[in-house]
Amino acid sequence: MRLCTTPGPTPRPTSEPTAEPTNVCGSCTGCAHVTSGGTHCHDDTEDAATWAAHATQELCESHDDDHHWCRVGSYHTELATCPEVVGYDYAAECVAPTSGPCKGSVTIDRDSDTTGFSCTVIGGDLTIQSANKNHLVTDAGLANLGSLTHVCGTVTIQKVNSATLAGLENLAYVGGSLTIQQNSYYGGASGTGPMLRSLAGLGVEYVGGSLTVQENMYLEDLGGFGPVVVGGAWSVLLYPGCPGVCTDAGAHSAFDWGLHLNCISMCNSGTSWYDIDSGAAASTSFAAECAANPYAVKTFAPTPRPTPQPTPSPTTTTMASPYTNLGAGHCVDPWNRRPPHCYGWGETLASCESICSGISGCKGYEYGQDWGGILCQLIYPGSIPSCPSGFTLSVTAGTSISGVGHGVTGGYCYKKN
Repeated sequence: MRLCTTPGPTPRPTSEPTAEPTNVCGSCTGCAHVTSGGTHCHDDTEDAATWAAHATQELCESHDDDHHWCRVGSYHTELATCPEVVGYDYAAECVAPTSGPCKGSVTIDRDSDTTGFSCTVIGGDLTIQSANKNHLVTDAGLANLGSLTHVCGTVTIQKVNSATLAGLENLAYVGGSLTIQQNSYYGGASGTGPMLRSLAGLGVEYVGGSLTVQENMYLEDLGGFGPVVVGGAWSVLLYPGCPGVCTDAGAHSAFDWGLHLNCISMCNSGTSWYDIDSGAAASTSFAAECAANPYAVKTFAPTPRPTPQPTPSPTTTTMASPYTNLGAGHCVDPWNRRPPHCYGWGETLASCESICSGISGCKGYEYGQDWGGILCQLIYPGSIPSCPSGFTLSVTAGTSISGVGHGVTGGYCYKKN
């Protein structure tokens, strides 16, 4: 059960699609279910699980001929964000298990990993990322995660084959950063696969670090996600119109990454996508919505506390990521040269970052490039490193990390702050 009530959608035009009779959609701007008794409108004002099952045209019309998609040219694209309450100990809200598989970090890279999943709280990081095109995390796997309410570390959702995030309705708390990216990576040929089109089903109400949603090339709609308290900066990229222009551009049958790259080349031109009001969390425009979020008000105290500290200390600085995501591509210096780096396989985003953090000469890392498996690449500008066990040295001429280059690799460059 969600911890707060999701606010209604941003007011939208109520014009009916020209392809439907005017009495089908009426004022519905979601999925209209027409019966002899009348019309019921499924939209993002109802409970998250029900809306998640109707949140795209494909999902809506898959029920039967009496379901009609009415959201034409209008989307839920305005994210309500709220600041943290200064002095409140948000870290105390996540009490990690002391034993068992939920005590540390959890990685889910195929649906079978979710069989028997029963974690309520994960003490470390959660990574949900398909291993490859033959071993996928799909909507069936996400549906098994309904018990989860808190993740004390970071959450990464990447390369998942699902039109929505149904199954994560009860996940309210993320202690670190939340990253949702490249969930159009493994789709069917010609764009017919289950690409992420809506964030419907995502119940997160608190993110202690940064919030990043990017390179989900079919994502057009927030699907009722928000309001959310964000401790760090946030950026949400939506791509209205991309499914239409990418429909016949898929090359997935030949390459794991074919459709993902085609959609980027066609839709990442600056004309078919936009970054919605990103920046530091602010509540000036969403006072009512933030008032409905228990993490945004000082009176939220679900567990009794001992005698309060004389001077409460905010914990936001300790939860903020020590790295800056510079974007997609290789880490490069001002002359587009890659610095020396050590590369290896078998790491998660969180463990790759942890390895770099433990090495003073490592000034950043790359993660996400699929080269016989997902690479973790540790960057050592201007020096020839001694690589950690299991990593291989690549000697290149770059002397600093100043940006990204070399085109889209599937990976991202993270610079140590």
